[in-house]
Amino acid sequence: MVKTAILSKIGPAEEVVNIESISQSDFDDSSILVKMQFAPINPADILMIEGNYASIPECPTEIGIEGSGIIEEVGNRITNFKVGDKVMCLSRTNWKTTQILKENEVIKLPESIDLQQAAMLKVNLASAYLMLTNFRKLSKGDWIIQNASNSAVGKNIIYLSKSLGLKTINLVRRDNVIDELFDIGADIVINSDDINVIKKELHSKVDAPISLGIDAVAGDATNLLASLVNESGLVINYGLLSGKPCTIDPLNIVFRSIVIEGFWLAKEMRSMDYMAISTMYNNLIPFITNKQIYVNVDKTFPLSKISEALKAAKAYGRNGKIQLDLQG
Repeated sequence: MVKTAILSKIGPAEEVVNIESISQSDFDDSSILVKMQFAPINPADILMIEGNYASIPECPTEIGIEGSGIIEEVGNRITNFKVGDKVMCLSRTNWKTTQILKENEVIKLPESIDLQQAAMLKVNLASAYLMLTNFRKLSKGDWIIQNASNSAVGKNIIYLSKSLGLKTINLVRRDNVIDELFDIGADIVINSDDINVIKKELHSKVDAPISLGIDAVAGDATNLLASLVNESGLVINYGLLSGKPCTIDPLNIVFRSIVIEGFWLAKEMRSMDYMAISTMYNNLIPFITNKQIYVNVDKTFPLSKISEALKAAKAYGRNGKIQLDLQG
C-alpha cells in the first residue's frame, strides 16, 4: 500500500487534504518505481487546492506538483535509469511515499545532489529561467525589475540573472530580507511600493533602460512595474499573491506601448517534448550541485502532518519553503 495525500474537495488547504493508503498502480516492463523523498508545498499547490488555480481538479485526487526520490525498481525495457538513481519527478502526484512512473516522467539527477534542493528544481528554477530567456532577448548589462523578490522564484531570478550578466532591481515588503538578497547577488533592493520613492532610488543607480518586469503579485503591483520599465517594455505576470486581477493604466498600454504577458510553467512545458525538458533541467542542475543556487527550507513536516504543513505554507513571513519529508 502507498500512503498519499488526497484532495477530498476544494476548500481551505489545511482542512481538505488527507493522507490515505491506496493500492500501488500496476508495474510493467516500461515502469520505474520511485521511493519519494521530499516535496515542497508551493503557492501553486495552495491555489489549486483552494480553487484559485488555472485548472480546478476533479476530487478526490492525488496532488503534489514537485518531488524528488530514489529509484527502487525498473522494468526490463528501461535502459537509461537504474536502481539507486536519484530523480526529480515530472508528475503532479508527488505527495506520496512511492509512485510508479514512465521514463519520460523522471529526470535523472547526479549522485551528489541534495534531494531537498532537487525537490524544488522543477517549478521555481525552471520558471525563473524561462521568464528570463523565452520572452525577450536580453543582453549582458540589461536591467530587470521584479516584485516578491524574496520568494523562491525571486531568488532564483537573482541567481540566474547574475550568471547571465543581467542586473536586478528587487522590490520587497520587509526590511529584514534586504541583506540576504544583496548577499545572493541583487544589485538594488527597495522596500517600497511608492513609485516616486522607487524612481528617486533608481535615478542615480540605473545606467540603462529597464527592459523587463517580472510580477508575482498582480493587482496594482502590475501597473507599478509597467510604469517603471522602459517604453515598449514587457511585464510578465506569473502569480497573484495580492489575490487581485492585474491592473494597468491605459496610458502605459496606449502611449508607452507596454506589453503584459502571462507565464504558467505547466503551459510552457506542454509545448516542449521530453528531450527539450530534459535538456533544460540538465542545464539547470549544475546551479544546484555547484551550490550557486540554494533555497532555504523553513521547516520540514512528515507526510502524516500534512494539515500542519499546509497551514505553515500559508503563513506570512516564513524564512523559506515548507517541505514534506515523504519517508518521515
